[in-house]
Amino acid sequence: MKGREFEKLARNEFLPHLPGYVARGSLIYEEPVGDILKGIDADTSSFTADRLFVTAFAMPLYVPREHIVLSISRRLGGPAHFWTPSEPQFASGLRAAMVEEGLPFLEAHGTPAKLLEHTHWQDVRNIRAMELQAYTLLKVGRMAEATLGLSRAAAKGEEEGVASWAKEVSGRTRLVGSLLEANPDRALEQLEEWRQESLDRLKLSATSSEARSTR
Repeated sequence: MKGREFEKLARNEFLPHLPGYVARGSLIYEEPVGDILKGIDADTSSFTADRLFVTAFAMPLYVPREHIVLSISRRLGGPAHFWTPSEPQFASGLRAAMVEEGLPFLEAHGTPAKLLEHTHWQDVRNIRAMELQAYTLLKVGRMAEATLGLSRAAAKGEEEGVASWAKEVSGRTRLVGSLLEANPDRALEQLEEWRQESLDRLKLSATSSEARSTR
C-alpha cells in the first residue's frame, strides 16, 4: 500500500474516529501540533506492498528532528504484528486498534509532564535519551534536575571514542545548560526555536500559541 492510498483510506475510514487528527501520506497526526508530535505512522516500505506495520508514537519536537523518530511508541496489534490491506477486516480491525490502543497511548504521552510520568527514565543508557529527559525536565520547570541532566549529557559526549553525532548532542546540551544558568527563559526560548525548526523540516503545520502548554 502506497502512502497516497493509505491517506485516502485514512480520510474515509480512520479520521472520523480520531477527532483532531489529520492525514498526510502514511502519517496521521494531531493538529494543532504542540511540544510533542502525536501520531500514527504506517510503514508502507516494509515486507511487500500488501503488508505494513502501524505504530502510534509521541515525538518531542524540542529535540531537533529531521524525520519521524519512533523511540517512544507502541506498535498497533503487538510488537511483531503487521497488517494486510487485502484482508476483509483490515480497515475495521486497524480502526479499532487505533482507537483502543493508539489513542490511549498518545494521550498518556502527549505533554512533557505526561512524558516524564509514563516513560521509563530509569532505563536511560544513551546520550540521546539523556538529552530528551533533560529538556523535558526543563519544559516542566524542574530546573535543578534539568541542570544535572544537561551536565551529565554534556560530559558523556566528551568521553573518549564517542561518535561525531554524540558530540553534536553534547554541544546542544552544553548550550542549553549555559543558557539555563544565565537565564531560564532564554533556555526555554532555545527549545522553542528547535521545536519550530523540527516542524519546518517535517513540513508540518505550525501550532497555535494555546497548544504550547507544557503542563
